[in-house]
Amino acid sequence: MSKFRTSLLGAAAIAAAAFSPAAFSPAQAASLFETVSTNPQLGLFTSMIRKAGLEQELRTRAGITVFAPTNAAIEALPFATYRRLTETGTPAEVQAVVRSHMVTWNTAIPLGTDGTATMVTLAGTQLGFQGTSSSTVRVNGRLVQQVNLRADNGFVHIVSDVLPTP
Repeated sequence: MSKFRTSLLGAAAIAAAAFSPAAFSPAQAASLFETVSTNPQLGLFTSMIRKAGLEQELRTRAGITVFAPTNAAIEALPFATYRRLTETGTPAEVQAVVRSHMVTWNTAIPLGTDGTATMVTLAGTQLGFQGTSSSTVRVNGRLVQQVNLRADNGFVHIVSDVLPTP
């Protein structure tokens, strides 16, 4: 087994043991979509989810983790990219971007643990994770600003940048 996969499995075991349901946000009954759409920092990403036709999937599909970029992250994109994602792009184009922020994983990120791991998104892109003992978590070098927002069908992590797309 690779060192990355071993680190990831060890991190999952630590997370399962160390995190109780009380450690997460109190809105345990909210779906992934509701968790994202009720956060004012994620309004543009919510609009992208709707445009991509993924609202129902994020309400019902279990075992998903979403790395949601903030409004500021989306607004910082080059103007043509921003406009394509928010106005002129096809649902398929926007869906590829949203799916590049989703992985099949349903475990909290362990905090305070050094380690690295890789995962493949639902769009087929690879994400690299790095955690440090200072509780800083990065995905593809981008800061995860808020971790472990628990939804009834997965987790949401708020990221500081839009992640790479296929």
